[in-house]
Amino acid sequence: MGVYSDFFSLHDLTYFCQIAVLKQIMYCPYQEPFVDRFGAGLPSRKFNASLFATEGIASVGLIFAPVAVFASGLVFAFVNRLSAGLPAAFLLTSGAILPQVLLNVPLTTVLLTHGAGLLFLLWYITPVRFSNKIFEQTALTAEPPETQRQLINGICRYRWP
Repeated sequence: MGVYSDFFSLHDLTYFCQIAVLKQIMYCPYQEPFVDRFGAGLPSRKFNASLFATEGIASVGLIFAPVAVFASGLVFAFVNRLSAGLPAAFLLTSGAILPQVLLNVPLTTVLLTHGAGLLFLLWYITPVRFSNKIFEQTALTAEPPETQRQLINGICRYRWP
């Protein structure tokens, strides 16, 4: 993030024009792909960053970066509401890769290109009764030892008998 803040303190901000749809309808100071221009001075020639750097510092600058991050937090709060009632094991299994991807790729890219938007839609349309029935049948078949039972009861939504 330090590299991004140094670069964008001296150059024009992107104003979210790294998003291909927005780039077609608005002015963008960078016509070539942003990672190519930004990584020109770097040894690897490619430079990706998380939502904090790309949608925060690069798009709106250091002063308004917290506002962009807050808006991203609202997206996650909305997704949390979409997945309400689904078993934790189902959510952890289906969304396990998302935290790793979000460390290296902007949120808009993950939502539009990497399939997170489709995953969140699938979470929303998944019947809660159906998914709970499937996961209860597989999760409650084995009796865990007492220490594991206490740990699971503290973490998960369902209770072990």
